[in-house]
Order: sequence, then structure tokens, then C-alpha cells
Amino acid sequence: MSEGVGADYQGTNLALELPAGVVADIKREARAERKSVARLLAELIEDRRDYLDAVAAIKSAKRAGEKPVPLVDVKKRLGLLHQAAARCRTAFGQTR
Repeated sequence: MSEGVGADYQGTNLALELPAGVVADIKREARAERKSVARLLAELIEDRRDYLDAVAAIKSAKRAGEKPVPLVDVKKRLGLLHQAAARCRTAFGQTR
């Protein structure tokens, strides 16, 4: 797992040549999220690592013969499906 990009983030310099459009997109995104370009790129890289870790975990589970359980089945087993539906009906003024 990656360590994250928390408050103790310390950068190292790296020079890259990127197409002007890509640079403009990165700067626009950083401005929109009120982050530095370095922070934005560090978070994007961390997100990519997390994604790759998840893909590896899914592949490992499949190789081990584990099968996914649909969320609706988990909710049914825990008795949460009917509770959630009842709350929705109540919230929207519906009755059975």
C-alpha cells in the first residue's frame, strides 16, 4: 500500500516535458481543487497506486476461488434492505 500524501509531504524535483494542453489541464485542475500542481500530481499517483492494489487484490481473490457477494445480498442477510426501503418510503411520503 502507498504511504499517502499527508501533511508531511516532502517533494523532490523532477523535470518533465509535457504537451502544452496537458500542462494547461493539470494547472486548471490544480486551481479548481485549490492545490499545488505538485500536490495534485502526488494525489493522482497515489490514487493510481491504490487502484492497482485493488486490481491485484481482486485477481488474488479470484485465483483463490473466492466469489463476490452482491451488495443487495449482503443487505438482505443483515436485514438492512427492508429498513433502507422503509426509510426511503417514509422520507418521500409513500406508503406500501
